[in-house]
Amino acid sequence: MKPAHGGNIYDFAEELLDFSSNINPLGPPSEVEELLRESSALIEKYPDIKYRKLRERLADWEGVNPEQILVGNGAGELIYLLAELFRDKKAVIPVPTFSEYQAALKSRDCQVKFIQRREEDDFQLPLSRLRQEINKENAAGTFLCRPNNPDGSLLTRSRLKPLLAETEYLISDESFWEYLGENNRESLLPFLAEYPGLIILRSLTKFYALPGLRLGYVIASRQLIEKISAFQPPWPVNALAAAAGSLIPDCSDYRRKSLKEFREASRIFRKKLKEIPGIKVYPGRANFFLCRLSANCGEVHLLKERLINQGLLIRNCSSFTGLNNQYFRVAVRKEQENEQLLTALKAILKAISGERKSE
Repeated sequence: MKPAHGGNIYDFAEELLDFSSNINPLGPPSEVEELLRESSALIEKYPDIKYRKLRERLADWEGVNPEQILVGNGAGELIYLLAELFRDKKAVIPVPTFSEYQAALKSRDCQVKFIQRREEDDFQLPLSRLRQEINKENAAGTFLCRPNNPDGSLLTRSRLKPLLAETEYLISDESFWEYLGENNRESLLPFLAEYPGLIILRSLTKFYALPGLRLGYVIASRQLIEKISAFQPPWPVNALAAAAGSLIPDCSDYRRKSLKEFREASRIFRKKLKEIPGIKVYPGRANFFLCRLSANCGEVHLLKERLINQGLLIRNCSSFTGLNNQYFRVAVRKEQENEQLLTALKAILKAISGERKSE
């Protein structure tokens, strides 16, 4: 069975305000929108099969060599390419986390061992248990989502450093890293030269609101990039996506505006979510919050159905390994949109609680 994801608005006939998808509500940078409007001629030519300009721009931005960059058709494609490194090996995955890791690994005949992030620890990475299991299982390594999806937790890189010496491969999926701030100090990128098995995965579709273009990239040693790229078919990135990606390093004003609006909207949204009876909200450092319904509020599928009737879509998290049907995730959108969801949540949960009491 294929993993479930947020953002699947195509299952519904009506137009919905989508809180299930973790996409920047400001929309794409204006520079990118203008480029796409003016670049229709690009579809008449093949993209550069080596993506030289795009890789050079990204490498300069990241402070690495272009030979250390591999671009792909979104982080999703790259996860499946990276899973080839684990073919016929073992991996240990802390759950809940992004479901495509286990799907990709199992498709490559990798034996996957799960270890549970504990709800009472706000789903923080159980580092000691992870290290123990990797050594016990003689595993090749792990995928770590940083900040983690669906809970937004983040273990500091200083605490993670010992793990790097104990794994053949460690993939640090930093698809939400921009939400930590332009001067964040939590990327594992500075450890790249010291640990040849470290791989950084980045997405350009979430923070920059470009999910329809599909664009992501991997940063690793030259040797690993050569190895991974051998699994990739030619022209994985279309010409429009490649041109748009080349502009992303220049979008500093967009990044500052997005972070400013996100931080304020996130602070208010979390505070008001926590005030709604029947919901527990977990702390997170990404652009979404994991929430749990109390027992008297029923199961998430009922809440989701009633929200859909009001034109709102949330992410039912019961499909995440390690979570049940009490958990859901909501993205941080614009303040007015967040208020719309908050109002609906209060009314619906109050009604559900009353109905259950009268049964």
